[in-house]
Amino acid sequence: MVRHILKKDWRLLWPMVALVTAIQIAHEWAAYKLGFFGGDLAIAELFRLLDVAWYAAIAALAVAIVDQDPIPGVDQDWLIRPIDRSALLLAKLLFALLTISVPMLVLNLTHALAMGFPLFGSLRNVIFKELYVYLCLIVPVLALAATTRTMTELTVFGTALIVLYAVCLSLSAVLFGAARCPTCGTGVSWLQHVLQHAGILCGAVAILFLQYYRRQTGTARVLAAAGAAALVFVQLPWNTAVDRLRAGLTDVLSMGMEMRWMMVRVRPTVTPVMPTGMDSRLVEAMTNTKIPVKKTSASITAPSLKPPGECRP
Repeated sequence: MVRHILKKDWRLLWPMVALVTAIQIAHEWAAYKLGFFGGDLAIAELFRLLDVAWYAAIAALAVAIVDQDPIPGVDQDWLIRPIDRSALLLAKLLFALLTISVPMLVLNLTHALAMGFPLFGSLRNVIFKELYVYLCLIVPVLALAATTRTMTELTVFGTALIVLYAVCLSLSAVLFGAARCPTCGTGVSWLQHVLQHAGILCGAVAILFLQYYRRQTGTARVLAAAGAAALVFVQLPWNTAVDRLRAGLTDVLSMGMEMRWMMVRVRPTVTPVMPTGMDSRLVEAMTNTKIPVKKTSASITAPSLKPPGECRP
């Protein structure tokens, strides 16, 4: 059944898939011509436009994939046959993976190899990037598209979510001021971003489940609105963010370096001659151990009259 749905969607959407792939090729070509330093102004402007077109094309194709078999309503063809809902959901996810992520992976890998990066390192990074785009962009767009029947409905619903997000931002700024986002503008802001992306993915999975297995469109839309508000109000506390960042680290030494606690493992370099053992002094001399960090320095290092590497006058 999944194969038949894929074939049907391909026959209907192959021109759009070709257009999205062409935009991806142009995007990677511009990125390659831009190089590491981006000296060509014309290429830089072209890349900026293609970057916007790249996001728009991916989102539009993801919406079109779902709209071939809309979930809301009672007159859909996949309900009349009927078609297994798991097969329908899997077919939509696979079609997006094959028509968006796979061409993107090939183009990104070709770009990395053309720039002189090694194959295996480039492949690992490209796979991570495609997984990130698929899980944090494509799947959420598929979930939002599942709550509407047409592109017009999705545009209206997406606009409403953006307005709700903007209102929540303004309300948060009025109520909490600078404390509304404890980690913003700091070195641990990435932890808040990870939390937000994880929340978006979990919300998208919940909406897909509600739509494809329960067909509860109202509940799914409320969940999407609650997620837009949660992106603003659910913030990682500063102390929690720092604790997660410094998990396993000791206090800062006087030299400003953070050290992890090290384990000590006794590993004799040779086998003892005597079966019953040997003298402890020889064991210590023949054992490889790691030096543990017993305590941290709380004192300030005394200034040196002769800095390292300088000669006396």
